[in-house]
Amino acid sequence: LVERSKTQGALEFDKDDDVAVDFVLCASNLRSKAFGIEMQTLFRCKEIAGNIIPAIATTNAIIAGAMVLEALKIMDGRLQDCRTFYKHREPTGRKSLILIPSDMDGP
Repeated sequence: LVERSKTQGALEFDKDDDVAVDFVLCASNLRSKAFGIEMQTLFRCKEIAGNIIPAIATTNAIIAGAMVLEALKIMDGRLQDCRTFYKHREPTGRKSLILIPSDMDGP
């Protein structure tokens, strides 16, 4: 990685780059061992890395949609109807809410 950084400049993580994935796997397994967390396999490391970008994009889309709905309330003059939202990490069951609305604190 050091030699590569000298020739290519800044390094980027790519889940299909074996050297980068091996480095991340080794570093994360060292940290896992130090904190008593289950170590991961190379396959699992690639699987986790492949899920990061879609998870970020999905979360951003959910939050952007909630912001638009709240902005529409403000534009309509319904400030009392505005809410703050908290997102669960994952659905908590059948027909469960991902976003939990909560009343906003006053200014």
